[in-house]
Amino acid sequence: MRCCLIVASGIPLHMYVASPYAIPPLIAGVAMLVLGLTAVVRERCSRVAVACLLMATTLAIWLLAYVGVYSSGSEDLALWWGRRAYIGVALIPAGVMYFVVTCLGLYGRFRIAIWTIWAVGAFFAVAALTSDVLVAGVHRYWWGYYPYYGWMGVPFLAYFFSLLLLTLVLFRREYRKAEPGTAHAHRIRGVSLGLAIAYLGSVDFIAKYGIAVYPCGYVPLLVFFCISAYTIRRYRLIDITAASTANEIIDTMTDALVVVDNESVIRLVNPAARALLGATALEPTGRPIAAIAGAMFTAPLAELRDVGTLRDREIAASRPDGTVATLSLSASTLRDVRGEAIAAVCLLRDVTGSKLAARALAEAKELAETANRTKSEFLASVSHDLRTPLNVIIGYTQLHAEGAFGTTTPDQDDALQRVLRAASDQLTLVQDLLDLARIEQGKLSYQLVPVPVSTLAQSMFDTMDTLLRDRPVTFAVDVDADAVALADPERLRQVLVNLLVNASKFTDSGTIHLTAAREDGSVRIVVSDTGRGMTPELRDRALEPFVCGDEGRGWGLGLAIVARLVQLFDGSLAIDSTPGQGTTVAVCLPAAEGVEYPVARVSASA
Repeated sequence: MRCCLIVASGIPLHMYVASPYAIPPLIAGVAMLVLGLTAVVRERCSRVAVACLLMATTLAIWLLAYVGVYSSGSEDLALWWGRRAYIGVALIPAGVMYFVVTCLGLYGRFRIAIWTIWAVGAFFAVAALTSDVLVAGVHRYWWGYYPYYGWMGVPFLAYFFSLLLLTLVLFRREYRKAEPGTAHAHRIRGVSLGLAIAYLGSVDFIAKYGIAVYPCGYVPLLVFFCISAYTIRRYRLIDITAASTANEIIDTMTDALVVVDNESVIRLVNPAARALLGATALEPTGRPIAAIAGAMFTAPLAELRDVGTLRDREIAASRPDGTVATLSLSASTLRDVRGEAIAAVCLLRDVTGSKLAARALAEAKELAETANRTKSEFLASVSHDLRTPLNVIIGYTQLHAEGAFGTTTPDQDDALQRVLRAASDQLTLVQDLLDLARIEQGKLSYQLVPVPVSTLAQSMFDTMDTLLRDRPVTFAVDVDADAVALADPERLRQVLVNLLVNASKFTDSGTIHLTAAREDGSVRIVVSDTGRGMTPELRDRALEPFVCGDEGRGWGLGLAIVARLVQLFDGSLAIDSTPGQGTTVAVCLPAAEGVEYPVARVSASA
């Protein structure tokens, strides 16, 4: 300690005396500096951490200068150190005030006041150094020399204590506004408690007026040190926000960030921008953008000056390997406090891969649609060509069965019936294929009119008698009289027939139930059975063409056609099925009330 005093003051060593009263302020002063440096390191040189260091520095100057006062062997030397102490003492209110408003996020509001307080503090410090109006001399007390005030002491103390009181008022006000239990509230409470205790160090001013009260202000300062150290460690000095983590966010961005000033000079780039622009081997900051990226920014930046913002503008960029990349550019104008444009903030993303993928997807979609159209046209053509010979076969078979070509034997009758059923099944398949092709081609004509579901349901009994012949299956119908749907009558009949045929295929015994009722402006038609049900995998694909769940029997067109017809009628379809328990197919169609009829339509191709 004594060597340090020689270097600092240039005064010979024999001018100092060993004093145990110099040790406590020495410890407290060093602790203040450690606190300030800890805050700077922990908070990565944030503004509030720098404010904490400035406050700690003013306190440390005061305490360490008093080490020299207590160790002085003469009155002149003690006075010399006492006046140097006021480089710190006079600036303590400004340091504390700056720390408080910064910690509370109020610096912008109090900026002018803070600079004024620093100026006033500097005035008192100069007065203490250059004259005796503030520090007039020193008293000799039992603990050593101690400065006393001149006439400027009273104004200085008024300035000192009014500002310390103001800091407590600010803390109290912000604490009431803070959300209870948050880190911000705990931080305010911890720092304000520490400062309130530190203010008890003002007891040191009593001895400046000739009253022999030992200046033990270092004790509350040590308590302040402990409380502040805990608060910084537990709650930090600032919230973790986008602003406090801006550098980390910029460095970890996958998008390239480039900030260019009004002279087209690069002012900021992140690592992603360096890689995208091929500037990994040189420092792009401070260079013209054209020297790094060529002319690709010229037109966008010129447009940005006119419009102020660009979004997803695609530009071409040459890569270092000679290939051309497609970049998506979004940019905005950075303005100063006066609203004047000072820079352009540009975000770039390499969308070459996504553009190629989108192009490949569009080409694949076009190929698939072409193939689907070709398939539909082929099915329509083949179905049309097959329908005529099948009608001839059915017609002549019926004539034979009716005896138009002579009497037939029972065996011949049985053979003719087999031929007739097989030809009818094939004609139904051909008609289904033709309907499916027409729907997918957008060529199916239909007319929306009110259709009483009850009338169609009653006509299903004959069909079900044929389908359920010789099987222990009960067919039941429960249809409300007001269940009138807006649909095409023949196509709605086709929907019901397909649903019932599908249910009969999967039901060996039990019940098939057809219900219909009005529900909130819609007509809900439900066909349920107690048959074999469907697996989840089959249920998910049941509405796709040619997906058959009847162990290879049938062509899997019934539900596919139902789904497409229901969609044409602006309706919806849902399937609920459990293996071993049965299947329920629910169709919702618009109700017929309040609609002008008839409404003629032609299906639109997908």
